[in-house]
Amino acid sequence: MKYREDLTVFVVDSSSLCRYMYKKHLLNLGFSNIHTFENAGQCLSAINMRPDIILLDFDAIPENSFNVIKQAKFLNPGLHVIMISAQQDIKVVVDALRFGVSGYVMKDEHQLEMMSYETNRLLQQSAMNIAN
Repeated sequence: MKYREDLTVFVVDSSSLCRYMYKKHLLNLGFSNIHTFENAGQCLSAINMRPDIILLDFDAIPENSFNVIKQAKFLNPGLHVIMISAQQDIKVVVDALRFGVSGYVMKDEHQLEMMSYETNRLLQQSAMNIAN
């Protein structure tokens, strides 16, 4: 089983402030191999690094398309994608889940707390899958 410090995490957000804040938070959670990208195209061009988790801002996806998620998961089937978005439309959440998103974090005053929750949930889920 991989530990937090062994996992590769990609952070994709068009805001440099958000990228900095998310990376700092992930470092505080014990992740150390974190790469940040301004847009989904940059992320896809580095997908050969085989990230374990991608934190993907909905606004960083060109034309609000979920093709990026499909491409990333095709190239790396074990990948977990956590969508981060200010979108409150339930259809966006449903579409994200349909395209293989592992978790969804709303951009609000609780986003860092929810990011912690989602990453912990994925790690626990992976540990249980290995145990079974």
